[in-house]
Amino acid sequence: MSARALPLTFLLACAGAACDGPVDTDLTDAAATDARAPVRDGRVAPPPSDAAFPPDAPDPRWSGALLDPVVDQAVAEEETLSIVIHADPSARVFVDDAPPGSRWDEAARTLTFTPDFIQGARAYPVSVTAISRDERATESFTIDVEDTIHPRDPEILRVTDGWQATHIRVVQTTDDYLDPPGLAGRELEAVITVPEAASADSLMPMRITLHAAGGAPTAVGGPDRFGLAPHNPEGNWWGGRAEVLPDEPTTGRVLDYSQRRVLHLLDWVTRNYPGVDQNAIMLEGQSKGGVGVLWMAARHGRHFSRVYARLAMAAARLMRGGMDDAFEGHMGPHEMSLLTERGLPAWDDYDLMRALRDDPEAASLHYLVYNAKNDRLTTFHHWIQPSPHTGETGVEAMQRHRVGHEVGWDQRDHSDGTPFWDMSRSSRDVRRDRAFPAFSRSSADDDAGAVEADGSFSGDDYGVLNRYFEWTSEEIVDTRAALSIPMRADYVEVAPPTDGRPPRDDGYAGATPIVADVTVRRAARFVCLPGERVRWRWVPAAGDPSEGEVDADEAGLVTVPQLPFTPEGGTLHLERSEVRPWDA
Repeated sequence: MSARALPLTFLLACAGAACDGPVDTDLTDAAATDARAPVRDGRVAPPPSDAAFPPDAPDPRWSGALLDPVVDQAVAEEETLSIVIHADPSARVFVDDAPPGSRWDEAARTLTFTPDFIQGARAYPVSVTAISRDERATESFTIDVEDTIHPRDPEILRVTDGWQATHIRVVQTTDDYLDPPGLAGRELEAVITVPEAASADSLMPMRITLHAAGGAPTAVGGPDRFGLAPHNPEGNWWGGRAEVLPDEPTTGRVLDYSQRRVLHLLDWVTRNYPGVDQNAIMLEGQSKGGVGVLWMAARHGRHFSRVYARLAMAAARLMRGGMDDAFEGHMGPHEMSLLTERGLPAWDDYDLMRALRDDPEAASLHYLVYNAKNDRLTTFHHWIQPSPHTGETGVEAMQRHRVGHEVGWDQRDHSDGTPFWDMSRSSRDVRRDRAFPAFSRSSADDDAGAVEADGSFSGDDYGVLNRYFEWTSEEIVDTRAALSIPMRADYVEVAPPTDGRPPRDDGYAGATPIVADVTVRRAARFVCLPGERVRWRWVPAAGDPSEGEVDADEAGLVTVPQLPFTPEGGTLHLERSEVRPWDA
């Protein structure tokens, strides 16, 4: 077993249910009684049998100090660890540098973590800070993840020199963790691109590209970024497959073998090439690959910073045109509802709308999405027809759950030429370890429409959501006491076109200024409790400032409504209404 490098620091994004962790509502209650999910006292090990205590009574194991010391912890891959932190009941308690995918529930003073199979052989140093009205205390401990699941490493087939980068073709031999046991032993190739200038002292981002149907892995990346192109020859659109295959999928579970293979390759690259910036890994794909990146985001969002999906479908149960029949050969018939490894019906687990509603890991990503209204393969109804599971459309889910997104559509078909909207032009700097603004209810949004009774689409023929906003992550200041985000509108005012279509690129013919709600995503230190009161102040570069107060929502997210945006921009300042000795 080869040693695995420690990952870059990952900062928790929110309090309670808003943290970046696998907290699907259908799984949370089950985890509390699962024998694999011990609730551990942070001061002792092994865990006592009476770990729970009445919610309105002081914890009898609390020493009376502002914050008790926390002992080091250990957990195996795909097992669940829950650690109770003991502190003064009146104090605020914050957790920093917790592992990707963990959840800190400040109200319950419990940190929960279920490492996946590529988080083993790593030690995560965690810091806990308690702050009362006149003092604060900090304790540190380490979570060691045991490497209990380790598929065979890929083997290098050949190395090719490129321009300031090296292209490495590898073969991935599957076992019964990366493939159904009856299909294990397959050899699948992948291509990895390594920039020559990348090193542990000079980190570079990574792009993972999932190919379309009938495609094969080709080199992506280059001198300024790592690239990873895996292979998926089966027609499951990078989704789940029944573990009984090649037998008829009418029994057993549906497991994410295709996604495991992608993660396995990602793990191999990060272990062997320390120059990967693990906080800047983007998923991209088109058609089958676009579906794959959305479903990767829906189930493994902890490893990625953003998603770019082109001509993609959002939910398995919305498949039609014969695709749903073909997909039953991988996940079993609709009506059988075979379960995934997460205990959910497979046809509902592979649903982006469900993930945005239930999983903070998925909701904390930033999404670039492009589709075409004349596409007869991955049709636009996936974004404007409600999911049978959640009752929300893809557009509604992104807006209502205040997810970072930019969505565009036009009148192309599935195989037409250049899209009307160039979504890739976005220079949004979105990282896994930094806060970013998520926009919703923008006055510049076009009408995505709905599916009419005859199957046609209403709404605008060409349109975008959240097209005209810009920010820079390095300029965001995120402290315990306050958070500030400089932002601006990114458009060029033009006359309306005469052909009825909207302006291309950043041309904008609508009313100004553009107003929109702003939600803070992935805050690392300015973490709020549900209902916490926050003061806000908007200071434009030109014009009068405005201010007010808002309450954090049930997930601890802070949203400031209807700020005005111009190309000159401004800065949004947030402060806690409560006065405490907050540290910087």
